[in-house]
Amino acid sequence: MTVSLYVRVSIKGKRRYTPVNKKKVYPSGTVFCLRYARKWETLPTDDLNTALAARALKEAALLTEQPFAANAPAKRVGIDDAIAVYLSNTAATKKHRTLLAYTLATTEFRKSCSKQFLDEITKQDLTDFVVYQKKQKLTDRTIDNRLTDLGTFLHANNVALSLHQNYTEKKVRAYTVEELRALNATSTDEELQVWQFFLKHRISGR
Repeated sequence: MTVSLYVRVSIKGKRRYTPVNKKKVYPSGTVFCLRYARKWETLPTDDLNTALAARALKEAALLTEQPFAANAPAKRVGIDDAIAVYLSNTAATKKHRTLLAYTLATTEFRKSCSKQFLDEITKQDLTDFVVYQKKQKLTDRTIDNRLTDLGTFLHANNVALSLHQNYTEKKVRAYTVEELRALNATSTDEELQVWQFFLKHRISGR
């Protein structure tokens, strides 16, 4: 099934739809819509590249739903297209720091994986990702965090692959109340503000 991408505009209170021009630069706030099977779907993004990726994914999904799909090859989903849609959805539904973590994990993964399509990814690609990160002198804990974020992306796209990096949890000794009082007593006003900032940051979990 063909899926078309349109731009929605309002003229004198009435909606108008015009086909997307891939060479045109669309401003922030542009409303992109998909048209398929006599249905309109408004996309949660105003970025043209993300909208194009969403169109490709929707078309692939609709093909797998067709009765003749078993006899016809399903359209393959590109890794970069899937990442673009995933990050767009993350930006719309998750906190900004979560978006940054997923963006970093997928961006670094693409530096170690040159494959084009999701169905080409194997566990060896995850192992290669670990090797790549070790060459960057990253800690095992950081590597495991990125593998977890990458696994979340893969599972969201029905790729049942995961890998974890073993690491040793650091033992951290907390300051006692007496030690904190002694520290505060010898600190300047500026240093006290720094201690209070980190203390509140730790308690709130932000």
